Amino acid sequence: MKKKSRFLDLISKTIVCWLWTLPCLGFASSAHKAPLFVSYTYSGVLTKKNQKYTLNLANNSTKYNLLFNSQITEKVIQRLGNGDFVSVQAEVISSNSPIQNLNILSLNFVGLQLLLGTWRGNDNVCYHFKNFTSFLIFNTNSKGLCLVPSEPFKSPNIRKMSYFVNPDIQDWFLLISDKTTQYAAELLIKSPQIIQFNLFDQENGNILSKVILRR
Repeated sequence: MKKKSRFLDLISKTIVCWLWTLPCLGFASSAHKAPLFVSYTYSGVLTKKNQKYTLNLANNSTKYNLLFNSQITEKVIQRLGNGDFVSVQAEVISSNSPIQNLNILSLNFVGLQLLLGTWRGNDNVCYHFKNFTSFLIFNTNSKGLCLVPSEPFKSPNIRKMSYFVNPDIQDWFLLISDKTTQYAAELLIKSPQIIQFNLFDQENGNILSKVILRR
C-alpha cells in the first residue's frame, strides 16, 4: 500500500507537468524551496570513484565534482553507478581545483545504463532503448530475432517512445509516452540480463500487466 501511495503521488505530479517541464518530476532539498540565486540545468554521465561523483556534461567535455545539500538527493545519486545519466538543477561553486564543484539543488530525472540496448519481452516483442530518454518497440523478424532496423524512424511498424526514470531512494518508476498515450511503470532489476516492468493503472495504482525483458 505504501508503494501504491507513492506511485499515485508521482502520477499526480505527472499530470501537472507532463509537458516536458522536467524539474517538477524530481524533488528538491527542503532547505532550498525558494532559492535566492539562479540555478541551471546540468545533464551528463556520472563517474564514481572513492565515494565521490563527477558529472561529465553531455554537450561538451566539461566536468564537475558533485556536492549535495540534501541527504535524500545524495542517496539517490548513490544508487547510480559509472555510466548512469542524471539531469539536475544546480549552481556552480568556484574552487581552486581544475574541476569546479556543482551544488545539486534538485534532481530532474536519471538514466540507467543497464537499460540501454535491445531486449526481448515475454510478450514476444522487442524493446530497444536507444538512449536515456527514448526507446523503440517492434516485432521480431521471421527468425524470431530482435534486429533493430537500419532506418527505424521511417518504419510504420515501429513504435517510438519517450521515457524518463524518476529519481527515488527506493524504487525506479518510469514515465513513458508516445504521441497519443501516457504510461507509468515500475522497473524491477532482476539481473543485468533480466528486468521487469509493472505497468500501472493511473487511476487507482493497481498493476495492469507485467512484462519481463531478457537480453
